[in-house]
Parts: sequence; structure tokens; C-alpha cells
Amino acid sequence: MGIGALCDADCAEPCDEIKYTTQTTFAYFPPAHIGEAYARSFGFNSTEKFRENFLIAEFYVESLVMITVEEVRDMEIIDLISNIGGIVGFYLGETETARICLIFLHS
Repeated sequence: MGIGALCDADCAEPCDEIKYTTQTTFAYFPPAHIGEAYARSFGFNSTEKFRENFLIAEFYVESLVMITVEEVRDMEIIDLISNIGGIVGFYLGETETARICLIFLHS
């Protein structure tokens, strides 16, 4: 059983979660038409030696937009009970009104 399975079973849902999407691209550096000039300026004998020992890494942010989702309880339990009581009271009142109307119509 891996750590992920243990955490899924025992850990609570995280309060904060950050998801990153990644994309990797690469190209040979330096390009062939300026390779020798770069190699000489950094003290290498050949473009291949320069490519083996030199790296340029560039990181870009895809978007500066941050989405925040906040879960908030819409109503408390007392509000739910109150709403149910109000609806039941309304229908009981309507029933009583209908009964009184029927009594007056039949008399």
C-alpha cells in the first residue's frame, strides 16, 4: 500500500490546493549558425563541447489569474427547520381557509 492510498484514507480534505500544469519544450542551443562564436566566447574548443556543458533554462508563467473558491454554508440547521415550519404552517393555513370556504358555500 503506497503513501497516496494511506493519505487518501486517513487525511482530511486539504484547505489549500495548488495545481500546476506543465509543458516542456526544448531546442538545441546555440543554433548552428552562431554555435562556434558562442563556443569561442566561453572558452570551448567546439560547439559540441559547449552544448554538453551549457544550459539555458527559461520558466514562464502561463497565467497570472488566481481563482479562489470559498465554500460557505448557505443556511444553518435552525434556518432549515424554520423554513420547513413556515411552509407547513402556510399549507395548514390554506387548508383551514379552504375548509371555511367550503362550509360557507354549502350552507
